[in-house]
Amino acid sequence: MRLFRGARHEPDLAADGQSGLHRALTRRYDALDLGRGPSAIEGPFSSLARLRRSDMTVPALVLTALGLAASGTDLARTA
Repeated sequence: MRLFRGARHEPDLAADGQSGLHRALTRRYDALDLGRGPSAIEGPFSSLARLRRSDMTVPALVLTALGLAASGTDLARTA
C-alpha cells in the first residue's frame, strides 16, 4: 500500500474476495491487483473470469507463488 501511495495512487483494499469482486464490479478502477490469500473464497483466476464475463476491461495483475510453495522452493535462499 505504501508503494502505491508513494507513487501518488489511491489504493483500495478489500477485506476478502467477495467484497473485492463487488467493488470491482461497482466502482471504476485504473487497475486491479488480484491477490491470493488463505481465506479466498475463489481464486484470483476465477474472479478475473467473472470480471471479464461482465465486459470489464481494466488491466489486472495476479501474483502468486503457488508452484513455488508446492515444490518447497524458498525464495529467500535462492535470491
